[in-house]
Amino acid sequence: MAINRRSEWLSVLVLILYGIGHGQEPPVNMHMRAHWTSSVPCADVWGDGHFLFGAHYQRWGGPAQVTILDILNPDAPVLASIYFIPPPGDQSGPEDVQASNGLLFTGNETVASGSDGAFVADVRDPYNPRYLGNINVPNFRRVHTLSYDPDSRFLYLANSRRPEFAVIDLRWLTPDAAPFGTITTPTWHVQNVGSSFVHEVYARNGRLYASAWDSGVWVYDVSNVALSRRACSARRQATPPTPLCRPKMGDSS
Repeated sequence: MAINRRSEWLSVLVLILYGIGHGQEPPVNMHMRAHWTSSVPCADVWGDGHFLFGAHYQRWGGPAQVTILDILNPDAPVLASIYFIPPPGDQSGPEDVQASNGLLFTGNETVASGSDGAFVADVRDPYNPRYLGNINVPNFRRVHTLSYDPDSRFLYLANSRRPEFAVIDLRWLTPDAAPFGTITTPTWHVQNVGSSFVHEVYARNGRLYASAWDSGVWVYDVSNVALSRRACSARRQATPPTPLCRPKMGDSS
């Protein structure tokens, strides 16, 4: 259901931000309700409640920003706010966005000055977002995608320069938390996901799906990711998420 919901919101954003192209007729069962214009490229969208979050990607420098629309009335969207990510992420480009449990997460990339990584804000009041902090794992440049699991409250970050992803335990984080600065140490650091880089991650229902650019989709069991960490917290050889299946190299089936 979550995957379908994201697809539904993606369709909504395409219609709201870009509308129906000239000379194109929508399907019989699809009707454009509104059109919200934007001069800044929009890389991703997420819907939570009656609010829509659009991440604006500007790879060559900021300002890093997320447009938040109130679509309680889908025929007349209202601009709730434009959230400008403060330093150190102000010169990066949000590639991915997700909102859940009153928290907003963006995955950012940059080839200019500034910080990559993930950035977190309190959006219980989408009209007045409040910056909370960022997650900057060493060598995780270009966090092309992230996935926050609202049930386990773990955050997963894809490294779009290397074949790896990071797992961050955020069970302690609530929207009313004080700003926490920068997190640099992941709970888990899972490597060798293919041999090129991880393009996207998605976590739900005890499973993590990672798309490796060169070798298909990898499926991991994360149903006990918190329990495993607690049980093994005193040992460096603690077991990270384990793959349930992974494609064979050269397998095109």
